[in-house]
Amino acid sequence: MTKITWSLVHKMSALLEDAEREVVVGDLIESGEPAGQALFQTFGLVARRQLELWQHWRPWLALLALALPLAIALGTLARRLADHSAIYAWLYANNWTNLYVTNAAARTDLLREGGWTLASCSLLAGAAWAAGLVAARTSRRTAWMNGALLCLGGLIPSLLINPDYPPWHSAVFALPFYRIALPVIVQTALVCIPALWAVRFNNRLHNI
Repeated sequence: MTKITWSLVHKMSALLEDAEREVVVGDLIESGEPAGQALFQTFGLVARRQLELWQHWRPWLALLALALPLAIALGTLARRLADHSAIYAWLYANNWTNLYVTNAAARTDLLREGGWTLASCSLLAGAAWAAGLVAARTSRRTAWMNGALLCLGGLIPSLLINPDYPPWHSAVFALPFYRIALPVIVQTALVCIPALWAVRFNNRLHNI
């Protein structure tokens, strides 16, 4: 447990400036502070430094003019991709027949839809990664906050918007997995993870 706590201290201290991080962590180790107390003190210092950052205009600009619109746009695209994919996933997974492979026309449709889905997933993940990188570089010291907003803001379309599904698709979206779980999975895998990965990549690049 102590090792885990100290690991959290080091990860949290990464939000501080390099010089201050080295001093803070070094002082905590030399003073022999218990791991829990060190984590509490580090959290308090990071929180104060983050609050100080939001007293300037640039982080707000990055947050409101860039991160939030990108989050909603990516979330909307993720929701549309999830709804489209749900129809074909239900068709093939819940109603599978060997004709989808043995019949030439059905096999062509399967390959075409599979290729379209793979390409769409790749494009969405790439767009999320680029959005995370841009948000991180616009305001590096609040990069993780902007990255978190790209994730949480993107969930708005997935959780709050209730699309008006055509009645002929009612069998698909009557299932909670396709209606609720799949949009969240797509948002997490193709928006949240790439965006946060880009933020981490940007921070590591600046620490080299």
